Amino acid sequence: MLKKSIVFIFILSLSLLIGAKAQKLTKAQLEEIRWKKILRLIDQEMNTIEKVKRKPIKLQYRIFELMSEKVKLYKQKENKEFVQKKLKYGDKITRKQIFKKTLALYNKANAYGKSLLAKYPNTRYKAAIYYTLALNSRDFSYDENELKYLRSALDNSNGQQNVNFLARTSLAEYYYNNKKWKSAIYQYDIVLTNKDDEWYTKSLLNYGWCKLKNQEFNTAINSLEKSFKLSNSEYYVDVQEQAMAGLVSFYVLGKEIDRGIAFIKKHSNNKNEALLKLAKKASGKGFFNDANKIVLELEKVIDPKLKEELYADLKLFQFEMYNQYQKSDLRLKTAKEFKTLKLTKYQSEDAVVKLSEVVGAKQIILKKDYSKFSRQYNKQTLKEIIEYFNILAIVNPAKHYEYSYFQGETYYSVELYEDAVSKYKESLKLQPKIKKSEIVDLREKNLDAIFSCIDLIDYVGSKLKKDQELEFAYMTYLGFWPKSEKSQKIYPRLFTLHSKTKDYKKMEASLRLYVKNFPKDKDVQQKLFRSQLDLIIKDKDTDLLSSNISLMAKGFLNFTKQEVKKSETILANILFSKFQELRKVGKNQAALDGYKTVFYREGYPKSIRGEAAFNMGMIYTDIQDNSNAFKWYRKSFRFLNKKEIAEKRIFLEKMALRTALLHSFLNAAKLERFILHSFCKNTADNSKNFKNAIKNDLANDYVTRALYTFKKYKKCVPSVNSDIHEMIVDHLFQQKHEVKMINYIKENKLDKIIPEKIISYYERLYWKHSSSSALKKNKYFNLLSQSDTKRSMVLINSFKELKTLKKNINIFKTQKVNVPAKDPDPNVFINQLTARINNLKALSNTANRIFRLGHGQISVFAYDELIKTSNDFANEIDAYYLPI
Repeated sequence: MLKKSIVFIFILSLSLLIGAKAQKLTKAQLEEIRWKKILRLIDQEMNTIEKVKRKPIKLQYRIFELMSEKVKLYKQKENKEFVQKKLKYGDKITRKQIFKKTLALYNKANAYGKSLLAKYPNTRYKAAIYYTLALNSRDFSYDENELKYLRSALDNSNGQQNVNFLARTSLAEYYYNNKKWKSAIYQYDIVLTNKDDEWYTKSLLNYGWCKLKNQEFNTAINSLEKSFKLSNSEYYVDVQEQAMAGLVSFYVLGKEIDRGIAFIKKHSNNKNEALLKLAKKASGKGFFNDANKIVLELEKVIDPKLKEELYADLKLFQFEMYNQYQKSDLRLKTAKEFKTLKLTKYQSEDAVVKLSEVVGAKQIILKKDYSKFSRQYNKQTLKEIIEYFNILAIVNPAKHYEYSYFQGETYYSVELYEDAVSKYKESLKLQPKIKKSEIVDLREKNLDAIFSCIDLIDYVGSKLKKDQELEFAYMTYLGFWPKSEKSQKIYPRLFTLHSKTKDYKKMEASLRLYVKNFPKDKDVQQKLFRSQLDLIIKDKDTDLLSSNISLMAKGFLNFTKQEVKKSETILANILFSKFQELRKVGKNQAALDGYKTVFYREGYPKSIRGEAAFNMGMIYTDIQDNSNAFKWYRKSFRFLNKKEIAEKRIFLEKMALRTALLHSFLNAAKLERFILHSFCKNTADNSKNFKNAIKNDLANDYVTRALYTFKKYKKCVPSVNSDIHEMIVDHLFQQKHEVKMINYIKENKLDKIIPEKIISYYERLYWKHSSSSALKKNKYFNLLSQSDTKRSMVLINSFKELKTLKKNINIFKTQKVNVPAKDPDPNVFINQLTARINNLKALSNTANRIFRLGHGQISVFAYDELIKTSNDFANEIDAYYLPI
């Protein structure tokens, strides 16, 4: 029944495989489906049997078998879970935690089997039941009941040849697995009588091992040779691989190496592999000559191109063997052949281990034998060590950097420091940049070693070489660890190193790195920067000095403004000293050309370029080329800061004053206008310049330009002071620019600002034109009439009273005394004359009102009118004749 179940499961698996290919199922899905189907079939068969009311022992035994199959099925499933969790959690997972279902089903099946034995003590299935209990104990429980059940199966298997054989075979295997060789031999002697068993070859194999352990070498060899040969038969299970593996050991242990060579050559399908294994075993047991004989023969017959892996195995063993037997020359010769081998990953790792052990031992010997006093060492040993590391670098290129480091250490140990430095550098260059956990970081060790070598090497006559090596070491170290505590000390050293050769680019680069990684070390960094400035100033390298000043001005290292300005002053002195000398001797154009080269050099600080432009403006001012002077002044302001421009303004004002004192009013006015134009927004400071600009133009009677200056630049002062208006009006009046004066007064509404001054000028112009131009006279009178000042009101009111006076005088003249020609009446005459005299008094009263207003000119006019009228009246009286 058990065999039928196996066949059925095989057929089921085959059908599932075909279905899986059709449905493209994964292996895991396929196994799950197969597991469930088998379980379902087992349960179906058990249910079918359970439905039988009176079950014979045969069916009950069948249930026991099915229960055992079910245990096996759950063990498969839970074993996968156990393996997965074991890999993940390790020893935290125990078998009992996982195999719960398996153990539960085992206990159930075991109890069922025992119940059958108790229920049917004489059944013919008794031996089979014990045999199944033994297998279940072996495969599922590990409860150490296997031996007991197997013996019971044998004891009850009389007449049941098949069960007897199976139980005896399992018992033999039990003794074999538990190293009870003699008991196993006893059982195998009986088992091996059955040559019809397909596992006969496996039994021969185990039997041979038992004989070997019992020191019966010849029998052991015979048993394995027979097992190997019979494995070629389709009837027997093929155990050739296990048999050959055993034979290799057996031939050597039995000292039958030649027999082994002959057997392998005749029967093995993989002769070379088997012979190599035989050679390895022989070498391991001390049979060098036999092993070497095999190896040398294999060298001839194995094609390294067709059998790359096998040939590599041969060479690796050969190296190991020569190393074992201290064959130094042969060992190195073989090692050199590793360079051309195509090694698998495992072979490569094996080669690395073997080579490393050899070279490590040689390093110890070299160092131990080295004499520090005489500096003597074994040069051949040194040469071999270096060569072995070269071979290692080819075999394991990923660790080439490590081997270069070890070569450097080797040279260092015998005080060959320059060679050591070369190898340390090579190691640094080869070490991978990508950081990985499996990569050994040798960078710091390499650099520490290089620093040590530099200190120890005697650089006689080659100080430059030492500095170059130091530069390399410093730069490399900083590249790897720019922010380490050690790097903090290296940056100043590197800077100082570059300063020896005045390599300003490298000095700046090293300082920038220092600043970037240690921003708090400002004091030290400023000192370094100042030392660089001192060198540059000493060399008078204006371009480089300018570049550094620009850095300072942009905030590099937080230098104070005073220090930046001081540096700019030094640069300016260096740049301008030559040009100033040219100017002193009158070579203005040469000086201008020099300043232009500075101005147009973009690398110079703005303040320097601005200073150069201003100096050009000064030269042009001195040669009275104002157009160019102002152009360069304006250009200078684009480069100077507010404070510097303010200082330049003071200088320009002094220049304008000096120019005015020299009576060059035109140029002085231009300078003042330039100041106004340039500093128009600084209205609070511009009043004086505004007044001077107008004043200097008026000094030349450039009225139009003065008025233009007034209109254009009055926005540049907070307010126009009345004294400026008075200055302009006074000049216009004095220089007889009447029309411009009137227009200026109207435009600026000066009659409201300086009314008394304006009215006085209007009145003066009125009297000026009163007798020469009635048109102008009326014009000024109208202007006076429009004013409400006291002066104008006195004038206007005086004119009104004068007009009244003249009108009354004219009336008075018409009111003469009428004296009749005949018989005049004296009384009438006296009355009329008295009335006339009274009217004259009234005229006097009118004149007195004019006198009281106090306008002198009109008072004179009134006085003249009164005198004239009095004279006329006196003449009138003299002309009267009254006959009595």
